[in-house]
Amino acid sequence: MKLAGYLSIQNQLPTESTEEYELRVLAVALGLSIERVRSIPSKQTFNLKERMAKIEFEPQKMRGDIKVGKVWYKVDWNLTDITAGQYIDLSAFAVSEANIHKSLACLLRPCKFYKWFPSKYSGAKHPAISEHLLDNMTIEQARPLMVFFCTLLQESVEATQTYLESQMKELETLLHKNGDGSQQ
Repeated sequence: MKLAGYLSIQNQLPTESTEEYELRVLAVALGLSIERVRSIPSKQTFNLKERMAKIEFEPQKMRGDIKVGKVWYKVDWNLTDITAGQYIDLSAFAVSEANIHKSLACLLRPCKFYKWFPSKYSGAKHPAISEHLLDNMTIEQARPLMVFFCTLLQESVEATQTYLESQMKELETLLHKNGDGSQQ
């Protein structure tokens, strides 16, 4: 399943029964109509559902490079090594699951020759890269990246909250010590 199909499923989260949702997921994954999926033998449907669950819930191996379509990309796993432009773009796109391809385009740099010589990040090339990822990247390829960076983002938010709380406690202590916050 390509990212575009995954996003179309996510945009229609289950308002119907679990069975209808699973049928819709299979229909998008296979590129078939829901009626055609209903006509597939139940044993085959069960195997397809198991495969989809495996993709969704089992951890996948993370690699330093990934081939999407015919293009090799270098994955920027270490967020301390990314450029300010990458960080700003990533912060802007990481607010919605509908922007998965745009977020990933901030962290994947195309290589010029096979897996070597990754290009520098360019905001001007970002739209083309994100469209390429949307159209060609499979959910099996995107899943480990999404899990890693979402976990990292969550930990970052928690660390920021803890830091801000400690700063507030220090400020409260200072205010209570002097009564007015002055440094006497």
